[in-house]
Amino acid sequence: MGLTGSGKSSFIRHCVGNNGIEIGRGLASCTKDVQIHSYKHSDSIEVNLIDTPGFDDDSLTDADVLEKISGYLKESYDRKITLNGLLYLHRITDNRMQGSSMKNLAVFKKLCGPDALHHVTFVTTMWDKESESCREEFEGREKELLTDNKFWATMIQPHGACTGRHNNTRQSAMDLLARFIQQPESTVVTDLQRELVDDKLRLDETAAGKVVMSGINKAAERAEKELRGNKEAREDLASAAREEKAAHKAEQEADTAELEAQWAELLAEKAELEAKLRKLKEQEEKLRKAEMESSKRWNCYFRVGCVLAVGSGAAVAAVASGAAVAVPVILKDTILVAAQLAMQLATEENETAAT
Repeated sequence: MGLTGSGKSSFIRHCVGNNGIEIGRGLASCTKDVQIHSYKHSDSIEVNLIDTPGFDDDSLTDADVLEKISGYLKESYDRKITLNGLLYLHRITDNRMQGSSMKNLAVFKKLCGPDALHHVTFVTTMWDKESESCREEFEGREKELLTDNKFWATMIQPHGACTGRHNNTRQSAMDLLARFIQQPESTVVTDLQRELVDDKLRLDETAAGKVVMSGINKAAERAEKELRGNKEAREDLASAAREEKAAHKAEQEADTAELEAQWAELLAEKAELEAKLRKLKEQEEKLRKAEMESSKRWNCYFRVGCVLAVGSGAAVAAVASGAAVAVPVILKDTILVAAQLAMQLATEENETAAT
């Protein structure tokens, strides 16, 4: 067992000597199901190696992976086929134990149970990548794995789990299997097998199942929280859009109100100008009528003047000759009436002009 890319398929190919076993070279996992590979170790011993998908598989959920592994373990236990041991592979090239590594290790620990750990070997792989520059770093990581209680220490010291290195050679693979081959009668039953077969628990009720479900529940909670966050973000955006729309509408209404006020002001100015124009026209009409009346009166003055001229012609001639001329009484009366009429007309014209 181990994460995708930890070297499980490569290890099996070295043991079996079958170049047909697919080995993952990229990011995708090549082991999708539990696969059994056998080889003849001797005339009396046949070794069966069970390759399992990793819990960080790119196309399977953790629940799917556990279901596949538990399905094989349950069926083999029902058929009285037991395991001789378990190998857990880990890349020494990983500079730290990531979340998927810790989760995989936690599931493996619960799957085995404390009684099965003395049949477990923790194997570090990729030692063929070691160089002088990184040897000290690799050894430091190995020491941390073996001594830190967060990793393998609690399964090694009190429960008897073993450790080893795989150098990507057939010899190192055979050395790791030797422990189990030398004691073929020593078998082990895992806690997951007992829980499924003897206790008849559902997979999600087993210790390993609870670890996986816990991870799934946490992932669901994170997803739900993210969805809520996205929903709140969408609501905030919608609220901001509504506020912006309302502000834009208010601005438009304010602009419209201002334009309407300006239009009303223009209409009022227009009405005022029209009133002034009507008044000017009325004044112009009054002036025209006054001029016509004045013209009539001056015509009257002219006629009176003619009468006076005719009536006083003799007197004027007499005055011009230096003779004493007596002005008739009727002429005096006519001159007086004309003078009074002229004064009256002048007074009326002055009043009209003032108006």
